[in-house]
Amino acid sequence: MSQPVREVELPAPPHESWLDHHRVNPPRLVPGTYSVDEAEHGRDRLTGTYVLSPGDVRGVRFVHELVRTGCWSLDGWQPCLECEECGVLVASRLDDCYSAQETRLYPDVVVREQAGEDLDDGPDPFALGADWDRSGPELREVCFVPPPQEPRPALVATRWLVRGLKSEVYRDDPPA
Repeated sequence: MSQPVREVELPAPPHESWLDHHRVNPPRLVPGTYSVDEAEHGRDRLTGTYVLSPGDVRGVRFVHELVRTGCWSLDGWQPCLECEECGVLVASRLDDCYSAQETRLYPDVVVREQAGEDLDDGPDPFALGADWDRSGPELREVCFVPPPQEPRPALVATRWLVRGLKSEVYRDDPPA
């Protein structure tokens, strides 16, 4: 379900002054890492979900009928990603306004396995996308202007005005 990732402590979400709804917000976790969130989450109030940067997830596709949106984009409230091989709902995705991006794999349907390698010694899989998937922004309470970020046109979505538009906007192809 993911590329090899290493476990880290779940970081606090970025302060809302670093987030908005006019561009794609940064991921909550640094690419190549994951956290276990013991707090209740989502419609089913699940605990122990695996939180990953969306670019680290592999082998899933959107179930367009289950995609729920908030103001602008995915609200992360219910599962909307299924395994490409077996079709089981395995995760939810959050990237709505004033939210850091995250994908949550559900512990009752996925298994955590050792990758068998030291993740710190390998090549950086995000070297080409370094301008897109940077580590989270500073968490200061007050800031003036966030640093400029390159947009990710393939992931940008706005309100749904046409039926069937979700299948056009949320694509299943892997990140570049």
